[in-house]
Amino acid sequence: MFADPENCDYIAGASLGGEPGWIAVYSAFWDPRIYADELGHNLTLQHAASLKCRMLFIDFYQNCIYDEYGDYFDIMGNFWYVTPYIFHFNAPHKLGLNWIGPASVKEATATGTYQIYHSETSTTNTQILKVYKADTNVYYYLSYRQPLGFGAGLYYGLAQGASIHLWNNDPLYQTQFLDSTPMVGDFNCFGDATLSDGQEAVDQINGLTFTQLSHNGDFTEVQVTLADKIQPEIYITCPIYNQLVKQKKYIKVQAAATDNIGVTKVEFRRNGVVKCIVFSEPFFCNMYNAKVKGVQVTNSATAYDAAGNSTSIQTKVTTK
Repeated sequence: MFADPENCDYIAGASLGGEPGWIAVYSAFWDPRIYADELGHNLTLQHAASLKCRMLFIDFYQNCIYDEYGDYFDIMGNFWYVTPYIFHFNAPHKLGLNWIGPASVKEATATGTYQIYHSETSTTNTQILKVYKADTNVYYYLSYRQPLGFGAGLYYGLAQGASIHLWNNDPLYQTQFLDSTPMVGDFNCFGDATLSDGQEAVDQINGLTFTQLSHNGDFTEVQVTLADKIQPEIYITCPIYNQLVKQKKYIKVQAAATDNIGVTKVEFRRNGVVKCIVFSEPFFCNMYNAKVKGVQVTNSATAYDAAGNSTSIQTKVTTK
């Protein structure tokens, strides 16, 4: 601890990691949070930031306001706003230090419902849910906090649901706390930044939705809805390509279609004109052949899913 240097704007400083690490406090003002924050740097943690995107939960970064110390509820943030409380590291920071182990981290790669247990105590249950944010190549980290231990003073609005941070799984990269209820709440709008029951946070850019279903003293239950970008698969099983078909007769054009979520309909066309729309299996359409020998036509089938993805295939037949 040192006396205040003249014209120094800093209260303290520390090495980011290092063997040994060092902490220098340039003040006679005693506050254990100063030492806890600088010790976090010794452990390789960066500051706990926030990202506020005005009226949206998330937006293109150029439309958002970044605050390097904006996660007031992590000791690595601007803890002066929450005097006199000393709060835990946020869940991504605990993961970076291996205080939350890999066994307690789950990645959501499909739409589903997930339980996230609070991060104040150790457990083998899921404490962090990761969801990939493709446009910026980082992850959403969903976690849950309760007023326990050093976090006993956690504000009510932050213990009612899932906290959502952005992070790239590197302790040297700052975590960014997101506001699930933008433009409302105290503490620069982050006093109620977590999800609440029945509320959703939407990433329109990546087609992601996080909806909190319920919470209790142990865990919160969140539904994650991922954008479906997988195209259906479809094959025309009959007739085969370049098959000869009889004049003035109906021919059954049959298709087999599958999708990761489900096929909602199959459209059949002849020479680009819709002839049939079939909404369930079996997928087929009876089409009338030309009255003249040697006429070649194109039969096509297009499969659709609920997300609007579609795949088409075609085959040609000739009358004989």
